[in-house]
Amino acid sequence: KLGERETLKEVGCIDCHVDINKQDKADHTKDVRMPTADVCGTCHLREFAERESERDTMIWPNGQW
Repeated sequence: KLGERETLKEVGCIDCHVDINKQDKADHTKDVRMPTADVCGTCHLREFAERESERDTMIWPNGQW
């Protein structure tokens, strides 16, 4: 488990695709997921906050997304 001011030194698949600090082995049929912005925001708080603040101001080209 990470301490309050401790950062990951190495990042692997499990760090983003399974719950952070999961203690037991991940079950690929139940536990693995595609990360969303809030998952990324767990470690990248500044980037997540910036993304959220700009979300409603983005102008997408017609017919895209």
